[in-house]
Amino acid sequence: MEPSEPPTLGPPEPAPPEPAPTPSSISPRRAAVAGLVVGLMVCSALVGFGVLTRPDPEAGKDRSAEFMAAYSRSRTSTYRMESSFKREMRTGAVLESAREVTQRMPDRLVRQFGGLTGQLDGRLVGCTSKPDGEYSCQQGDKAGQSLGAELEEELTNLRSYFVGPRPLYRVTRSGDGCYHLKQDYPLPDPPFGTKAEFCFDEATGAVRRLVRDLDLATETLEAATLVAAVTDADFSLARETEFDEQIRRPEVPSATSAPAAPAPVAPEPSATVPSPTTTAP
Repeated sequence: MEPSEPPTLGPPEPAPPEPAPTPSSISPRRAAVAGLVVGLMVCSALVGFGVLTRPDPEAGKDRSAEFMAAYSRSRTSTYRMESSFKREMRTGAVLESAREVTQRMPDRLVRQFGGLTGQLDGRLVGCTSKPDGEYSCQQGDKAGQSLGAELEEELTNLRSYFVGPRPLYRVTRSGDGCYHLKQDYPLPDPPFGTKAEFCFDEATGAVRRLVRDLDLATETLEAATLVAAVTDADFSLARETEFDEQIRRPEVPSATSAPAAPAPVAPEPSATVPSPTTTAP
């Protein structure tokens, strides 16, 4: 008997395709993971294209110590700054004046509202302009308190605004050397208003921008020129009329126009109102 030939083996038959998963066959866990991956991919793309920004974990951090260091530097550095000051009353009246600060410790002069105040050669000085145009200056005796002790007292006073579980102001920071002060403790008529913005110049340390939101007005101080070089001639006590104040009142409606509804009357600004200052009240 002849042996039978082995059977010929052909290619294996393909397995039947698995049925596509239906919504009912996808587990909730797999769906959640897939959704999370897609969400992360979308967020990454939006951040990459600049549509979204990554949250700053330092955004709400207390910056009072940094602010105090910047403020202290502004009170001891050397510079001469001309700036524009504007007080806009809620009534619509506007008080404007150019302002100049010349500082080379221990000498410091602030010129504004047609007058001048400060310390020169160890003496307190003050110059005023009277309504009739007369300009006069007075110099006091040698300051009894040393400049270092006076400045330390000022900084201690300012530092007290940021201490305690409920400080008078909370400080946050924004870019370009600016700090924001927001009132937290409900004290009437706080020294920097309900909120304020201080911006410090990187090169000189001077306060190049200051904004205060007060109850009856908003004050803005903006640097126009700022230089670190100071000479003896910059400490002249002579009058400079470009630093006189200017007052603009709301326009009165003409007789042909309907009168506006009466509004609460607030005191008009005057030249006797204290000028804005970078020193703590």
